[in-house]
This record gives sequence, C-alpha cells and structure tokens, in this order.
Amino acid sequence: ASISLNTVLLPYTHIVVFAASSMGERATSLPIVDLNGMVSNIQFSGTASGTGITGTVSWTQPLAPALAQVSVYRVYLASDSRGSGRTAVGSDVPNGTTSLTFDYALNNTFRYLLVYSKSAPADGEQGNSFQALLLQTPVVAAAVCNGNYIFTLQASRSVHTDKVRSLVWIPAGESAVGKELLVSSGEDQKLRVWDLGTGGSDWVLLNTLAGHQECIWALEWISAYKVMASGSGDGTIRFWPASVLATPQLCHRPELGNGNALCCDGDGLGCEGRHVVSWRTAQMQRRHQVFALAWAPSAGFLVSAWGDMAIRFWTYAGVNANPTWTLSQTLQGVDRVYSLSWLRVPAYLAAASPDWTLPAIWQLSATSPLKELTLDLGVGGFGRCPYAHCDGVHATAANPDSSQLATGSADKTIKLWDPQLGTRLSQLDGHTAAVTALKWLDSESRLASGSADKSLRIWNPATSASEQVIADAHTQQVSAIAWVRTLSVLATASYDGSLKTWSCNASA
Repeated sequence: ASISLNTVLLPYTHIVVFAASSMGERATSLPIVDLNGMVSNIQFSGTASGTGITGTVSWTQPLAPALAQVSVYRVYLASDSRGSGRTAVGSDVPNGTTSLTFDYALNNTFRYLLVYSKSAPADGEQGNSFQALLLQTPVVAAAVCNGNYIFTLQASRSVHTDKVRSLVWIPAGESAVGKELLVSSGEDQKLRVWDLGTGGSDWVLLNTLAGHQECIWALEWISAYKVMASGSGDGTIRFWPASVLATPQLCHRPELGNGNALCCDGDGLGCEGRHVVSWRTAQMQRRHQVFALAWAPSAGFLVSAWGDMAIRFWTYAGVNANPTWTLSQTLQGVDRVYSLSWLRVPAYLAAASPDWTLPAIWQLSATSPLKELTLDLGVGGFGRCPYAHCDGVHATAANPDSSQLATGSADKTIKLWDPQLGTRLSQLDGHTAAVTALKWLDSESRLASGSADKSLRIWNPATSASEQVIADAHTQQVSAIAWVRTLSVLATASYDGSLKTWSCNASA
C-alpha cells in the first residue's frame, strides 16, 4: 500500500513494522511527517554593512499537518547553519505570516539567517527545527579599532617550555564560564587555557591540560558543538568540550591514586575513546602526524591535514556516539599540508604546503585540486614564480566573504588571490624572512602577519600598505596569531615560548 506524504494521519506520525520472534523484538519506523515543521525557501532582500543589517526575510510555511503545530516563527542571525552564536532579530512572527522586516545593529559576525518554527513538538529540539539561509555577503561586526591600527603591547606570558605552534580564541558566549578564553599549544605537548580578562594586562592562566604525546600542531574551535579540536604529531585529534577546557581536572592528584585511569584519553576526556580519533580511525597503515585543522561551518565538516599527504573530513556523530566524530571522506594530495582555510562561497578548501610553492584550491567532491595558485598561463600570461610564490607556503587566511585568500611564504611575501578565478590580486612586501602566520581581522578589513624575522605587521589589503611594523614582536619566529574582536586584541605566539597581547585601543 502507498500513502501520500501529505495525508493527514494525526495523531500518528510513523509507520512501524514490528517483528516478533524468540530471538528478540525489534521495531523499525519510517517517518510520515515532521511535526517540527521546518520552513523552506528562505529569501532575504536588504543591505548589510559593518554597522547593521536591514531588510526583509521571507519563507514558505510548513505543510499540513505540521503547520497546525506551529505557534510562532522566530528569526535569528547565526555564525553557522546549526545556530551557533545565534541572536534573535525582530519579534515573534505568528503562524500565518511568512515574512519579517527588521533593522538590526551588529555586535557580532554572522553568516546565516535562520527561521525557527516554534511548536510543542519542537520545543527542546530547537536545532532540528531551524532552516538556514547562507548570506552571500556575511554580516560583519562593526569595527572596534575606531580607525586606529597601531597596536600597543598589553602583556606577555611565558609558561610554555618549548615552541608555541597554535592559538585559538573561544568567545565568552561559548566558553562555558562566560569569559573570553585563549588556548595555546605547542611542542611541550600541553594545552594552556587563558582567561583574557579585560584584554589588558590582567589575563591569567586558567587551566593546563595534558593528553597528547607529541607536539600539538593545530587547534580549532568548533562553535556549533562547543568543542575544541587539537591535532598532534602523535597521530590523534582530540576533542575538548568547553566545560573541560575551563575547569581544572583531577587527573594528576597523588591522593587519588591512579587518577590517570579517569583521563587516559586526555585530561577530563575519560578512557572510552569517545573524544579522540587517531590514525587508526583514519584507516592508515601506520601513524602520521596531524599538521592542520579547519572547521567548515557551512558544510558541517572538521577538515584535517595529515603527514600521509591526505586531507580528511570528519562529521559530528552525536554526544553519545563513540567516537563522537566519524570519518566522512578523504582527499589525497601529493604534499604535506601545514595550513587549511575554508572558503565558504562557493564551498572550496584552500591548502598550502611548505614543500610546494603553489597553494591548492579543492572542491569537496574532487579527486584532485580544482586549481593551483597559480599554474594558469591564460589571459595575462601569469604563471609560476615570481607571479606565484617562489618557495614553500606556510600560512593561509580567507577574508569573511571568501573573496580573497592571503598566502604567506618562505619567499618572504604575502600574496592576495581571488580564489574562484585563481588570479593574483596583489603582493605585500616587507618581511625579511619567511611569513609564518596570517590572520584576517574580520571586523577591521585588515590583515595581520607574523614572520621568522620576529616581526608583526598590520596590512591594509585594499592599498597593499603596511600600516604598522612591530620589528621585535618576539625574540624568535612569530608562529601564530589570534584576533579577539570583543576585546580589540591581537594575541601572538612564538617559538620563544611566549604569548603576547596587543590592543588597538589604549584603554583596552
């Protein structure tokens, strides 16, 4: 028998086939209707700028019988399609109305409009009742530096006992303790979690976490699931919930006896293997290091680059899964990748290697790169060095709308590219050694770079001008940069083992 999808069967929502036997009893179900009642066909017309977003969002209401369950619709701006960092705009929209006009002043960076169908079945399962629209131009938070791009040293901390390799910022609204957190990692195999305070000299070490057995090369905050991923030379990726990062763990207290039995996957991560994936999970024949990580919010993937020259994509399997992340797909490259950047439009991945001069642009479904920056010898006659880089590429960074990709190389230059066309937009000269770290200051339309020449530079990509040079930002190579927009602070890390914060506002 067949039943039309829209047949009204309330209060029934499933067809259930039950098999009874002495071996056991199992039931399988086929959903007929979704009582959460997601809307469809979201459209937005209006304008967005660094100060606000104004316009009208419209949608098509759910079909019956789910429509009868909807009480109101709510519209949100969010940083990803799962509603991370969401904030409501306008008032609740009653059932029967399918549009909302709003004028919203910004205090964050948003990439999605979400419409939520509020209903009794959906309450408590809000994420399942979201329908999202990717904004072609992201709504970027208002500038916080007030036109002043001269950064002043606020404080320095030296706790790491070896080279620092990576930094990541965790916003206060996502940190489980309501504080702006900075996490650092490197060759001493420890995660250091810092409470940044007001962004001045008052930041303090909040927590130290162990678990990795070799250098921690990469950190990535996954806002959709409030978890931080760390990639290491020990061939594992570990996933640290926000609550674990912010809370000292009882793993190494002598009075507890064998406390490590509670934390063998990492401090606070237990011993069930739920919060770690390894080279074995990635189906390798032997261990390879994890060099780079990138969260792709519009695709729902954590992207990882490994020493076997493969790029692997992981999807979240659920809080009760073991492990909580599963391997989704693999792209096989030909070089080690040390830097990854997600280009949300049109869903490309940029990958760069210290072993090759040309960064690669991948489509997710491809078996080889879509293009390299750049082998093209078409219009304009451009091609390899010096139009492209002349040495290995250490760092990449995409601007908020993915219209520009910055790449930093051992040839001492930064190049800006149109990643869709594969054409070079400009070149930034000034560093006297390899460019090793890049960070786009999304709210400021500025680019920060760090180098093996120990300097930190602030660039205006529109003019290719270097607006500030801090010649001796550290005593060794600048290895990582994080932009903490809410505090108007740049954080930098170095091979000298130190972390420093720099403010564009003297009062910060």
